[in-house]
Amino acid sequence: MDGPANGSGARVHRADIVIAGAGAAGAMAALAADEQGATFVGLDQLPEFGGTAIVSGGGMSIAGTSMQAERGTEDCA
Repeated sequence: MDGPANGSGARVHRADIVIAGAGAAGAMAALAADEQGATFVGLDQLPEFGGTAIVSGGGMSIAGTSMQAERGTEDCA
């Protein structure tokens, strides 16, 4: 926060990057921005970090990875 925008009392936030959403993609964007030394502000409509990923149960479908190939695992779906 850099201070009031005008006499209204509104605050001004200055950042290199604005990240819309605090879910899985937004979290990765924030990490990447931080690694590059950029300042950022994250915005989300929900009161908690995690977006819709927070209710997903943590399941992911990742197929055809090098780790699977090394172990001889084939995706048959």
